[in-house]
Amino acid sequence: MPRGMTRTAVLAATCTIIWIFAGSAAAKGPDQATVSGPGIDQQIAVRPHDSPTIGHHMASLIESSGIMNQLWCRSCDDLSAKQPTADLGPMYVVRYRISSPIGRPSRWVEQHAYPFAQPHPLTYVAPGQPFWHQRTVGGWYEARPKLRHVLVGLGARMEPASAPTRVNIDTLTVWPQWTLVAWAGLSIVIAVLIVVGVVVLIRAWSVRRTHPA
Repeated sequence: MPRGMTRTAVLAATCTIIWIFAGSAAAKGPDQATVSGPGIDQQIAVRPHDSPTIGHHMASLIESSGIMNQLWCRSCDDLSAKQPTADLGPMYVVRYRISSPIGRPSRWVEQHAYPFAQPHPLTYVAPGQPFWHQRTVGGWYEARPKLRHVLVGLGARMEPASAPTRVNIDTLTVWPQWTLVAWAGLSIVIAVLIVVGVVVLIRAWSVRRTHPA
């Protein structure tokens, strides 16, 4: 490999590492959500406006709805572009506020939730919705059963007479917020190791071409 190409590859790898760390430092997940749909007279803010943290309601919604994968995961097996043939039932609109880096306005990403779909709750995010410096991957997601309980606790109901019993979503078990941070940190470490490995292989190959045995 020509030396110029080697330097270019190293420079590209370095820029990638810088971009990963810079982007991760500024990036945040959803910090607010609103829910509207059948049985909910007025749009509900999932996180109280005066709450210093996202709280259990938001954490449960994020964990069970698949929104994190629908935002940016392009290789997740649990996402599908094809609409399921299941009985979807009533649809609820969940809008997530995604905080942007300093100097840029927050963006809202819309998710359609079907908590009473059979046999499992389903959600859908349309591809191409802007947030940060990218756009949603989108797709259909087979949600966890907890999503049904979360939305019922907020007021969701079947139409018209078979309304489920409301549940106290404060009692639901959720993953601690630090697990989301740990997941992001692990992704960064894996990406950096891959880039470093590529750079090492490029340099080794270049040395062999320059100094053949």
